[in-house]
Amino acid sequence: MKVDIKSFLIGVLATINLFILYGFTNSTNCDTYYDSDDIMREVKKIERGMDRIQNDVNDIQSKVGSILREVRY
Repeated sequence: MKVDIKSFLIGVLATINLFILYGFTNSTNCDTYYDSDDIMREVKKIERGMDRIQNDVNDIQSKVGSILREVRY
């Protein structure tokens, strides 16, 4: 089997470019990936914030309701 030098060089250069593009790194060490525990902590934090907001809305509704009852009488 005869190997053409141009094809061989193109293959070598393409391989080198891919290594340079991906930076010779392992994807598990990359900072752009999040651990599932980190994601769950953020979700729980958002849920707690939403619970506080819902409690505040309920307090406001009850205060407005009591003011409305006072105004009607």
